[in-house]
Amino acid sequence: MCLFGGLETTASLLGSMVLTALGDRALWETVVRDEPGAVTGLVEAVLVSRPPLRHLARVAAYDQEFAGARLRQGTWSW
Repeated sequence: MCLFGGLETTASLLGSMVLTALGDRALWETVVRDEPGAVTGLVEAVLVSRPPLRHLARVAAYDQEFAGARLRQGTWSW
């Protein structure tokens, strides 16, 4: 994992960005024209709609409080 860490997520994100940009002609043209904020907007839109890690769950290892919420050991969330 140390050797290839990040490869899958990076490849997935780049593929999703190309797919999203090519599927939206207006978005693609703003990126091609290199308008300010176009690429940043594309990346943010893809991270929301097609994140590279789609099936990642988190499990609380021990009872704790985080951001004012109480998390019990063994509970999980997406």
